[in-house]
Amino acid sequence: MLDWQNVISGKKPFFLLKHQNKSNFQLMTGSVEKAEHLSDLPFAGLVEDIDGRYVCAIPFSQAREKGYLVHDEAGLKLSCLKVERKIEFGLSELYRGNEKTVFEQRPAFHLSDDEYQAVIAAVINNEIGNGSGANFVIPRSGEAKIANMSPQLALTIFANLIEMEYGNYWTFVFFDGERYLIGATPGMHIMCREGRIAMHPLSGTMRKKREVVHRELFQNNLIDFLSDPKECLELFMLIDEDLKIICRLSDSRARIYGPVLKELSNIVHTYYYVEAEGRQPFDEILRRSLFSPTVTGSPIDSAFRVIYTHEKVDRRFYGAALALVDRDEHDKPSLDSAVLIRTLEIDTDGNLYFYTGSTIVQDSIPAEETQESKTKIEKILKSLDDSTELPLPCQLPSLSEDLSVVRQLHKRNLRLSRFWIWNQACRPYPQLAGKQVVMISNEDDFCFLKKQIFQEMGLNVAIIPFHAFNQDEWSHALPIVGSGPGNPVDRNDPKMHRIRTLVDHYLIHKTPFFAECLGHQILCDRLGIPVVRKKTPYQGTQKEIDLFGVTELVGCYNTYTGMNDKIRPNLDVSCDPETGEIYALRGPHFQSFQFHPESVLTENGFDLLQGVMLDLFALSAIPVSLSVREKMNG
Repeated sequence: MLDWQNVISGKKPFFLLKHQNKSNFQLMTGSVEKAEHLSDLPFAGLVEDIDGRYVCAIPFSQAREKGYLVHDEAGLKLSCLKVERKIEFGLSELYRGNEKTVFEQRPAFHLSDDEYQAVIAAVINNEIGNGSGANFVIPRSGEAKIANMSPQLALTIFANLIEMEYGNYWTFVFFDGERYLIGATPGMHIMCREGRIAMHPLSGTMRKKREVVHRELFQNNLIDFLSDPKECLELFMLIDEDLKIICRLSDSRARIYGPVLKELSNIVHTYYYVEAEGRQPFDEILRRSLFSPTVTGSPIDSAFRVIYTHEKVDRRFYGAALALVDRDEHDKPSLDSAVLIRTLEIDTDGNLYFYTGSTIVQDSIPAEETQESKTKIEKILKSLDDSTELPLPCQLPSLSEDLSVVRQLHKRNLRLSRFWIWNQACRPYPQLAGKQVVMISNEDDFCFLKKQIFQEMGLNVAIIPFHAFNQDEWSHALPIVGSGPGNPVDRNDPKMHRIRTLVDHYLIHKTPFFAECLGHQILCDRLGIPVVRKKTPYQGTQKEIDLFGVTELVGCYNTYTGMNDKIRPNLDVSCDPETGEIYALRGPHFQSFQFHPESVLTENGFDLLQGVMLDLFALSAIPVSLSVREKMNG
C-alpha cells in the first residue's frame, strides 16, 4: 500500500491527478520554483530536449505577458513543480481519510443573485449591444474560511470528488507549499503530443434533474438540449475562437472533430476537438493559447477589456491553466493542460476562493445564467462537506448510441463549413498560385483562419496590424481590410480613423481590395451608405442570405450594418429585401462581405473567398478565366 503519511508530511509539494483517459491515479512529488514569466520556466524554449517532468500552475494575471489589462491584487506568480518522483496507483490505494471540514466561514458568493444578474444584463446591453464582441464570461466569486486546512483534508476533499463526480477531464490536487488547487474540471485547455496540437472547445450546459432516472424523459430533454439554437451557436462561437488559436500556432491545416457529449454527475456538455500539426516550444504554446475563450469570451482583445471593466476583482487562478509536461508512451515530451474552472483555491491558513460563471451571449437570460453558475460549482462545494451523496444515474453510454441522439448530433454539422468540418479538398486554380495578399488585422484573429484558407489556394499571405500597416510597402499585394470590434462610425476612435484612411486610399487610387465585416462597414461609410447599429446584434449567428442570386448560409458577427437606401451606379448590392441590411458589395475594383466566410458557420466559405480572389486578381491584370459570379452559379 502507498505510504500516504510519508508523501504528504509537512509542506512537501505534490500533484495528484486522475485523468479521464487513464485508469490509474498519478502522484508526483518534488520541489517548487516560482517564476515571473512563462519564459522563465525550466522547459522554456525547448521541444525535444526537455529534461524531466513539470507541473505548472498559471494564474490569470499572467495575461499581462500578452499586454492585457488585468486585476492583480493578489500578486500571484507561476508555480512550477519539478517532479522528482512519480507513482501510479489504483483506486483501492487512494487516501480516504475521515477528516471533516471545520468552517470558520461557510462558502458564500460576493454578489447576490440579483447583483450578478445586473452584471450580466450590463454586459449584454453595453458590450455585446455596442459591438464589443460576440460573447463574454464574467464569473461570480466567493470565499470561505476553513479552520483545519491540511494535506490530509485536501486529499479527503479529492476522494469526495472522485466519489461524487465523473466524466471530468482532470480531477486533481496541486499543492505548491503555499496553497492547494483542488478541482474537477471538464475542459482540456491545450495538448501537444506526437507533433500535433489540439484544443477542446466545450460549451452548452444541460442541467440534469432527478427525472434522469426515467430514460425516455431524459432522452427527450437531451434531444431538446442538442437542438437548442442558443446552445449550438454558443459552442460554434467557441470553435471559431479555438480555431483562431490553433491557426495562429500552426501553418498546417486545422481539422475539427465532433460533436461529442460529455456527461458529468449533474450536467451534460457538448464539445469538439480542434487540432493541427505543431512543434513549438511548450512555453510558447501556452503563452499563445492563453487564455481559453471558454472563460474569457471573444474576440479575445475585447474580452479582456470587458473583463477588466465589469469584474473589479482578481481572478486569481480561475480561467487560467494547470499544465503538465510529461513523457508519452514513446518517451517523447508531451504537454497536457486543463482549464482551471470548478476549482477551489485554499491556502495553508484556510482561506478559500472559488469562482463560477457561464457564457453570456446576446440571447442570454440573466436569471438562467445565474442558475447555471450555481449548478456548475455545487458539486465542488459539496465535496467540502461529505462524500455520501451519490451522483445522478449515468445514462449517456447507452443514449449516445441511440439513433435519435446520434442523428441530432450529426445534424449540427450538416450546414457548417465544408472546409473545416468536412475537410473540403482544395480545387486549385493555377492563376492564384504564388500571388500575394496582405491582411490588415483590426484586433480580430479571424485573419489567421483566412490565412489557412488562402494558403490552400496557393496564395502567399502576410498579416499586419492596422497600426503598423504601410500601404506603400505592400503596393505589390492585394489588401484585405479585416474584421474587428468597435463602432465603425465613431469619428474619435483612432483605429477607425486609420482604417478609413486606408479605405479612402484604395478608393481614390482604384486599387483592387477586399473588405470584411468592420472593413465592409467602413467601406459602406466611405461610399456614402448609411451605417447604423442593429436593433438585435448578430454575434455568432448563422443566417441564410441571397448573395447576388445564390442562397448561402453564412456566419455573422456584427452589431453595425450598412443600409441599402438607394441605387448607386457601378455598385452591386446584396441586401435583405425587407430590412435593407447589406450583406455584400461588388464595385469596379473591390468586393466586401458583412459576414465571415472563414467562420465555421459559413457553409461554403472556401468557395466564396476563392471566387473573390479570382475576380480581384483579374482586376490586377492577372489572367483569370472564371469570374466569381460564373463560379458561384456553377
